[in-house]
Amino acid sequence: MKVLTDRAKIPRASFVFIDSNIFTYFLLRDADFFEKCSRFLKNIESGYFIGFINNIVIAETLFNFVKAEVCKNNQLKPSEFIRFVKEKPESIGEVAISDVIDVFTVSNLNLVNVPPKIIPLLKAAHRKSLLSNDAFHLLTMEYLNVKDIVTNDSDFDAIADIKIWKPGTL
Repeated sequence: MKVLTDRAKIPRASFVFIDSNIFTYFLLRDADFFEKCSRFLKNIESGYFIGFINNIVIAETLFNFVKAEVCKNNQLKPSEFIRFVKEKPESIGEVAISDVIDVFTVSNLNLVNVPPKIIPLLKAAHRKSLLSNDAFHLLTMEYLNVKDIVTNDSDFDAIADIKIWKPGTL
């Protein structure tokens, strides 16, 4: 699979599936990818691209954000997070998530619920050696007939028939 390298080559008004890492880089102001992801999300908001996500993207992003904030606020290593929140669950509620909510309510970002009748198609996605969440992303893309994904996940690199846009190229 050839990974595309120039955001300018994504056709205007393209439908794109957006993986959680793009939102996570933006929300956590990642040193390497924040500016590019911010510009990309502004392109979604303006309608230059039409974005699609599923519930898993929201759940993954929220988890990543809360984990990062709890670790930062309590000087934890990421490996200590689960044990810590089991002992101190109130630390989760102490994290302000309004920025997460705001990013998922921008214009031209569409939340898609895949109908249960196509869930059996997960077998085909699973056979492509994707973990469950990525297989569900691929199923969502197939349901929508969306061929473009914006992700930094290399697991999609071997999937034929999709175009991959990495954050370093946005």
